[in-house]
Amino acid sequence: AGGDSLYVEDVFSTYLYDGTATTQVITNGLDLDGEGGMVWFKNRTAADQNCVYDTERGAGKVLFTDTTGAQLTNTGSKVDFNTDGFDTGTSYGGSENGTGKSICSWSFRKAPGFFDVVTYTGNGTAGRTLAHSLGSAPGFVMIKRTNTSNNWIGWHRALTNTQYIQLNSTAAAGADGGIFWNSTTPDADNITLGSDSGVNGSGSTYIAYIFAHDAQVFGAGGDESIIKCGSFTFQYNQPNEIDVGFEPQWILYKAVGMVDNWNLLDTMRGWTVEKDNWLYANTSGAEGSNFDLMNPTSTGFKVNDGSYGQEYIYIAIRRPM
Repeated sequence: AGGDSLYVEDVFSTYLYDGTATTQVITNGLDLDGEGGMVWFKNRTAADQNCVYDTERGAGKVLFTDTTGAQLTNTGSKVDFNTDGFDTGTSYGGSENGTGKSICSWSFRKAPGFFDVVTYTGNGTAGRTLAHSLGSAPGFVMIKRTNTSNNWIGWHRALTNTQYIQLNSTAAAGADGGIFWNSTTPDADNITLGSDSGVNGSGSTYIAYIFAHDAQVFGAGGDESIIKCGSFTFQYNQPNEIDVGFEPQWILYKAVGMVDNWNLLDTMRGWTVEKDNWLYANTSGAEGSNFDLMNPTSTGFKVNDGSYGQEYIYIAIRRPM
């Protein structure tokens, strides 16, 4: 407590299981009930939405990363958070616990230097600040209006403070003219919001998922990073080896300047040196496989497939320490 070291195993988990449509207790070692956090579910075997639950909105509140839809209250199959994982309840549409489905869950525990979840009500005033508890400048932010339909509005540290990108869309990053981030770069204490209803409509409710970048506060010495938010430009006839300082177990990435999917890879589902099994954050499609997109390395990853000259943004999480 207090001075104990934290490791990636304490704050992040990829957990695979088979759906039963009856309550399942998933023990992944993360204190989601006491510390707070988010769980992201995806059915691997069929088309089902990417379902997101978090402790700030409450156990029965679900959002979908692949749609603009408002938050739904899912009382019949709510996800409950525990001190060592979560309970699935029954299934909303298959991605949490559908009968006979192969389910993937990614759990993110709140912790300085890694991840935070913040709920708020918009006031429509440009320059409004949203405090977070990362203790360092965010690397990636995704915000969703919960009371009505709206795109997921995202920002990555490789973008300028007048750009945005949509998690639910294949669209390239766009210029926002200051309406989302008030032309202000997020810092170690706050995210500054514009007046647009996508992030700060008066009276509307919102959830913000905030990811850290290279905060070196983990491990036995409290001097190691477990998450990096960076970018790379794909080149033909080049090694395309990206050094993040650790071997990753999970990565989310997308081309910035062109229409492209948000690719999700993790080592539990078969992100290897031979083939990849991928999912998309922006679509409900089943898992794709047997194509070598990229390989994890001891210091990062090697990109094998991409569009020449295109910049890609990524969020990478370290393998167990």
